[in-house]
Amino acid sequence: MHDFPTLLKLGQSIHIKGHDYQVLGHLRFDYGRGWWDEFWVEGTDHRVWISVDEGDVILQRPIPRNDCPANTKPPKLGDTVTAERRNYRVTEASSAICIAVRGHFSEILKIGSQYDYVNCTGENGNLLSGEFSEGAPDWYLGAWLDPFEFTVGIEK
Repeated sequence: MHDFPTLLKLGQSIHIKGHDYQVLGHLRFDYGRGWWDEFWVEGTDHRVWISVDEGDVILQRPIPRNDCPANTKPPKLGDTVTAERRNYRVTEASSAICIAVRGHFSEILKIGSQYDYVNCTGENGNLLSGEFSEGAPDWYLGAWLDPFEFTVGIEK
């Protein structure tokens, strides 16, 4: 992965809304018109993803399988899906390819892996994301973050 200025770096500590995390992994995805970064961060009681795309930052947690939408294939734009007993509307549907990997993750991730994905918006503004590749889809629920809502510490 080429070094570019990024909001987060491997080894940094982060404090977000009362929780402390450490950045353990960094992925970069190409979606044709550009790319975005995803950071795997772990705390003592939380493991989450932080995505950064064109200055927008979102913190997302994996949803347990029994609370995920029933969709086995990506829903279409405008469709409604249900997760954790709340409805979300599909506002983006596309595909991306992983173009860079560095650090440590809770799963095996490979350069060249392609994903179909959907982003869905809830009534409360939360974001539900679904990733479709091999096997069952993975779903994540997140909230948008103002970059001033968290503190980035030094690299360890």
